[in-house]
Amino acid sequence: MNNTQLTPELFHDLINPGLAAIDICLRHELGYAELRDIIRSEEFKAAAECLNEIEDTRRDATRGLRQDAALRTLDQIATQPPSTPSHTETIRLAASQLLRFSTSSQKEKESEAANSDVQETTRPVAGQHASSKAVRSTLKSYLETPGYDKDVPESPSDKRQLQPNEQRSHHESTTEPTAPGRDAA
Repeated sequence: MNNTQLTPELFHDLINPGLAAIDICLRHELGYAELRDIIRSEEFKAAAECLNEIEDTRRDATRGLRQDAALRTLDQIATQPPSTPSHTETIRLAASQLLRFSTSSQKEKESEAANSDVQETTRPVAGQHASSKAVRSTLKSYLETPGYDKDVPESPSDKRQLQPNEQRSHHESTTEPTAPGRDAA
């Protein structure tokens, strides 16, 4: 490698996915071979490995916080009164995801308890939103309430069922092929 050093600015640019290699070379006045030598250097590999380890540790440490924030958001959506048909569907999907998460969390907790022979208590599962029981109850009553989707327009009941060939026009039922631009006689 030439006298080019791995500076903090260069390292930052190298890990920035928005920058192309040619832009890095121009910004730091490097040739392609010099840049290649830098990314092959032990110094760059060690710095990249260190950064990856830090990011992995941070991601693991904040996983619970991110899950709690996601559950709070789903809880807020699931308990809204519907205002449109698409909003009703969004509420249904949020409630379904909440139930799916709480069920999988409960199963994981039960599995851990069975493996360690620990008696399960009735406390909420760690990481589970405290009001998930209330959400399940609200969702169940919401879904069991007649007309819960009253804002969803119903299809007209006076539409009669069409027979399979009834929708065909005279032109579609013609058996003779016609040339493009000409009508069937």
